[in-house]
Amino acid sequence: MGIISFIVNWLTRLVIYILSAGPVPQHVAFVMDGNRRYARHKQVEVSEGHMDGFGALKRMLEICLRLGIKCVTVYAFSIENFKRPRGEVDTLMTLAKEKLDELCSHGDLLDKYQVRLNVLGKTELLAPDVLEVVHRVEAMTAKHNGAILNICMPYTSREEITSAVESIVRSHQSGEIELDDITPETLEARLYTKLRESPKLDILVRTSGVHRLSDFLLWQACADTQIHFSNVYWPDFALRDLVPVLLDYQRKQVYGGVGTKDSEMHELIRGKLRDDDIPQTFTLNYKTPSAGVPFPCRYLKICPISPHGTSYNMSIWHVGLFGIKDEGFVKRVHDGYIKHKETLALHLILKHLRRSNFLDAHTSLLAQTGLRTEHSKITQLHDALVINSDLATTEELVKSIAGEEGLFEYCARVSPPACVWKRITPGGDAGRIPVGRGGHQLCLDAERGVIYLFGGWDGSKNLSDFWSYTIFTNQWKLIHEDTAAVGGPSARSCHNMVYCHTNRTLYVLGQLKDQPRAGGGNPQPQRADADFFKCSLDATGESGAWTLLNPSGVEAAGGPHSISDHQMIIDEENSLIHDPARNDGPSPNPINIYSRTGHGMVLYPPTNEIFIVGGRRSNPRWVPDMYSFTHTTLATQRIPLDPSIVHSITASRICIDEKAGEIYILITQHNERDRSRADPATFMTYHIEKKLWVRSEPWLGPFQPSPSGDVWEGLELPRPRSAHQVVYDSVNRVFYMFGGNSGEDGIPRLNDLWSMRLVRPTVNELLRKALLAVRKFRFKLMCDTVPPFEALTYLQTQVSEVADNDDENEAADLRGLLSYLLSRTSDGDTRMNGDNTKLNEQSRKERRELFDFLMQFVDPAEREPETELRDIVENV
Repeated sequence: MGIISFIVNWLTRLVIYILSAGPVPQHVAFVMDGNRRYARHKQVEVSEGHMDGFGALKRMLEICLRLGIKCVTVYAFSIENFKRPRGEVDTLMTLAKEKLDELCSHGDLLDKYQVRLNVLGKTELLAPDVLEVVHRVEAMTAKHNGAILNICMPYTSREEITSAVESIVRSHQSGEIELDDITPETLEARLYTKLRESPKLDILVRTSGVHRLSDFLLWQACADTQIHFSNVYWPDFALRDLVPVLLDYQRKQVYGGVGTKDSEMHELIRGKLRDDDIPQTFTLNYKTPSAGVPFPCRYLKICPISPHGTSYNMSIWHVGLFGIKDEGFVKRVHDGYIKHKETLALHLILKHLRRSNFLDAHTSLLAQTGLRTEHSKITQLHDALVINSDLATTEELVKSIAGEEGLFEYCARVSPPACVWKRITPGGDAGRIPVGRGGHQLCLDAERGVIYLFGGWDGSKNLSDFWSYTIFTNQWKLIHEDTAAVGGPSARSCHNMVYCHTNRTLYVLGQLKDQPRAGGGNPQPQRADADFFKCSLDATGESGAWTLLNPSGVEAAGGPHSISDHQMIIDEENSLIHDPARNDGPSPNPINIYSRTGHGMVLYPPTNEIFIVGGRRSNPRWVPDMYSFTHTTLATQRIPLDPSIVHSITASRICIDEKAGEIYILITQHNERDRSRADPATFMTYHIEKKLWVRSEPWLGPFQPSPSGDVWEGLELPRPRSAHQVVYDSVNRVFYMFGGNSGEDGIPRLNDLWSMRLVRPTVNELLRKALLAVRKFRFKLMCDTVPPFEALTYLQTQVSEVADNDDENEAADLRGLLSYLLSRTSDGDTRMNGDNTKLNEQSRKERRELFDFLMQFVDPAEREPETELRDIVENV
């Protein structure tokens, strides 16, 4: 894979992930129109236009499948198309035979995504050789259950409806149905799409700029389907053209507040509703976005951003609110909220007065109210920079604000970090290191710097080896080659293991066991009876004794009969291993956490919260959600996921830093059916207190082509994978990842070990950028007020001192500053002739813009609000 195609593929996936954050339609249909006009426009043969049209079909089909769309229907050939020139019809039929076979070939789209192909229409009109191919490909994909592709050829909606009516007539004549029993549903059940188990049609797209349906899915599209017309010819239709279609699909916003005016309401949630009768419960925001002040709700406003269809609007039959309605409590919240609004209003007025240079009014109002609008050093900075234009004092204040005052620390903490990966090449006893595997378990003793590895699946069998890896010595050590032989657990995968630092003990629960396959071959993992072991490690951490905790079975002690692909967390303070599936009593709120496997789970001791992310339910789909569960109060809260990862939780790994109050989600694999094309691992950081998501991308150094041509080796990044494990060293703030399954042909289970650091901008780095901005501003002033040589000396010494020459943007800025100097007059006096008042106003505006730039590094709680008073004043 070349670097250009790699980047294009990465960006495409990013767009798909963003689209997937909204509701995903289940059935999308395309009128593939414009092949001939496309050919004329390109000045090529019509047959080439049809060939490119098939390429567009494959391209859009794969995009739809990656989005999770379950059914795609395309209008490939109308019955009316038989009236076209014989040569063109023959070309289309030949192309259909070739491409149907190609679609169903091993490893192609339909095989990879397990898509069932249906050819809908009056197929008896097809030539015998074409019909033979149709029957063959339908039989080849008949047992596929991943998605549905309906190719309509030869087809018209009138013929489909006529066929359904004829079927009803025959049923009536045979006595199978009475006239009084015939309903619209009776006819719909006999349509080609229903006979092939297609879901209801959500979206219909017609390309080439023609605004008609051309006798396509007339019955299906007349109820609640969204219809979109695109001016793009079908061969050119791409993801960029599908984006507005999907963004128009059903969305909603919910607002609430103490009044009905827009200014009195806050956004409570932005999300989607399912189209079914199953109740949905959402956790609503109840605090102001910046200050986090609780507000009461008296009114609720639900805003559908787009209609349910062209003929029907969204229909919500019941809305219920759950919360605190104690009159005294609500009054206290209301009074606090009103007081907060009054204070914020005064802050905005004070900001407006100072920004508009009404300094006397600003000083008077500030003295009268006694408000603390910002940190005292910020006030001094404003006076020095904006009012007095004292840039030397400005520099000293910026250093003080970032240093002893610590006002840059918040920005450093919440700025998006970069993921810096490093491959580790460890040694081992007699050169032995763990074999490649997936479904294993890792635990980390951060105090001693030791990682423990147990079990897993090597692609043909389960493993029972037990290893330790010492970070300081970079060495693997085999503790037990077969734990079952020393009284420990048998070979297994998809188990779970936790480590207790207090007593240096590992706990292992659950398993998938080897189950021999009928007729021989590699064994297949199967769920087995649960057993519960502990391993007591010695002081060195290099040896341990295994104990079966429940000889009579876990179920006899109130545990699960069998369990695998689950999660455990240990509460060392209370000596508990939590099992959230256990029913400990009624929940105080109506939010239920549904059963799942393959999820992520961490404990946050300061609030006794358990955070649960993603997972898979009984069907193959992953659950894109996140919950917090307080085990002391049984309170449950649903936490909105960042839209960019809503459909990226398929192989996530979750870690937590208790001191920093941050949850980390590592996403290394997005599409189980196409693992070889996934993008590099990314990180999402969730700040628990701020309820803030921050995305981190991998740091990409210079691309170094590898001898094998492998792009991951060239980028020095871990290849995408699933069934891997990640642990976090909270002492040194380093992540470690081992093993997994890449899913790529010819690549076995992995045994590579990687470390990763989240590199955030430091306070010193932020200070450097702030000083660079101040000195660049000062240099431009010097170009107009001092001799050029003096300005050049300042550029070469003071400005260059805080510039990063390795940063291409900053290096370009330095060159631009030199050009700026050369453009000024040689005598240093380039002051404009004209109104001095206007010049002073312009200069003050520029200083104010510099002040605003510096404020982005300051903790929001210590500076004036970002909102402008003039931006919220209603038109009158």
